[in-house]
Amino acid sequence: MSSSPLARLLPGEALPRRVPIRWAAALLLALLAFFVAWLLLAAPVDADETDPVQPPHLAKDPYPGLGPLLTQIAKGDLAADAAAALGGEPGTGPPGLIDVSIYTDTAERLADVVAFLEANGGEPGTLFVGGPGDVFGGAITAVIPATLLTALANQEGVVYARLRIPPKVEQLDPPTILYPNGPADRMGATAWHNDGYTGSGVKVGIIDQGFMGFTEVVRPLLSTPPRFRCYEPGKETVTTHVSDCERRTDHGTRVAEYLVGVAPDVSLYIANFSDPAVSADGTQEATVWMIQNGVQVINYSAGRTWEGPGDGTSPFLDARVRTVDMAAAFGITWVNSAGNSNLQSWYSGSPTFTQVTVDGELKHAIDFKNPGETQPDYCLDVQIPSGSWIFEVRWDGSWPGADKDLDLYLIEGTGTGGPKVVISEDSQTGANDSYPHEKLRADIDGTPNRVGTYCLAVVNNNPDDPPEWVQLQDFYEVTCFGVWKNGACDTRYQGHRSIGNPAETANPGALAVGAIGYHQFSEGDIIAFVEGFSSRGPVNDGRVKPDLSGIDRLQPDGSYS
Repeated sequence: MSSSPLARLLPGEALPRRVPIRWAAALLLALLAFFVAWLLLAAPVDADETDPVQPPHLAKDPYPGLGPLLTQIAKGDLAADAAAALGGEPGTGPPGLIDVSIYTDTAERLADVVAFLEANGGEPGTLFVGGPGDVFGGAITAVIPATLLTALANQEGVVYARLRIPPKVEQLDPPTILYPNGPADRMGATAWHNDGYTGSGVKVGIIDQGFMGFTEVVRPLLSTPPRFRCYEPGKETVTTHVSDCERRTDHGTRVAEYLVGVAPDVSLYIANFSDPAVSADGTQEATVWMIQNGVQVINYSAGRTWEGPGDGTSPFLDARVRTVDMAAAFGITWVNSAGNSNLQSWYSGSPTFTQVTVDGELKHAIDFKNPGETQPDYCLDVQIPSGSWIFEVRWDGSWPGADKDLDLYLIEGTGTGGPKVVISEDSQTGANDSYPHEKLRADIDGTPNRVGTYCLAVVNNNPDDPPEWVQLQDFYEVTCFGVWKNGACDTRYQGHRSIGNPAETANPGALAVGAIGYHQFSEGDIIAFVEGFSSRGPVNDGRVKPDLSGIDRLQPDGSYS
């Protein structure tokens, strides 16, 4: 018998026979997740440490067990078809269907959840099995009718459910500067090539949103044929056809172009994300495929909304930092962009809350004023164009078991007195579905009375017990993230603590990479600088990030990657 980890896993402990396992990859992924959890958390954990006392929920949270965005759907504040679009324009998703992750108290409960979903119009997806010390015994992804949310939350054994948000590709619009000499010379790789270091025999995987132009731009540069795992447009069907990856964006092609310029003899393994209207991702499945094919390095130039406290951990079995852990457990080096959120993040290690009128009521709201300023600013003003936008806030506390109760408001205008657009107000009561995290989505339809400036306000419902730190993020990068004064945006970013997810992973087998701008003037002088957008550390547990930085804007048209 083979002694490889995969071979040892396959005959391992299986789920109950009642689970209709029709997804071989899903079962493999569940076993892999179990193996990684066992590998990293082998020591038993006292039940008293993992099962916090659950007091009654506050009256403001009528949907216990549902994450913030699912609560907004259940309340009618967010349309299900807009949620299903997941990063696209409202109305482009399947009518009434949403993509969710469901978490159970034990792995055995997954059989009952699958039966419940199939009996009520849901489509079960990938299975995950928890290990020693995990908060959840099992998890499953699924596409469900939005009308099923309340029944799902009340299903026996279901502890929590959250809306799945697809990755955000870390790419900006191309500038006008041109760099025609390519990445090899600019990054000093030619000297390595001359000494025989060309990447020969190394298998590298790229998981990205799209690879438009790959056949034309990258394929002629490769010495060995690449392999593909591609989702068909609008389907969950996986093919080996490059044409199914050559769509949506050329970001993955840009990444591959960089890679091949530095290591021209690598063997490439290419995988794209599934379409947002079908499923939220496909990264875990692509990672399993790369493990099976002996890939040694995975590049993931993308980010996700927060799934943990920022210390590299997450209680969610399908969290992206756990995908990183899974890859690293099989010897893969995971290379992740640090993120493009430096200008769209705000952090305070000693937040000040002051009583002010918010949504017609007296609340204790964060004061966002800069050091040295005397005039309070209870809003982070966000200039929102047409589209769909996600904002989120997290603070110190247990995941789960948080008992400091904060809410996140989006309000029309530049002050807290205007009418609210949407509010994220899950209760943090110390219960096993209480997380120190609120997240809201705003869908702006493009009409003149909707496009404009809005106020983001963070409210503390326990003013006598303020959090030690608070972190706020604009996930999709609106045009202003600050205070609107005299017709201009007075930014409020601090230039630190903006590392994305999963770049914030604590796994030593992963690298977070920042972006260095590079410009050569006509007279030959060269300047290099940290790009203003590139995310900075440290992360919330004090670790230094990014681990290294690389030159960007080296394609012939000067575009970023």
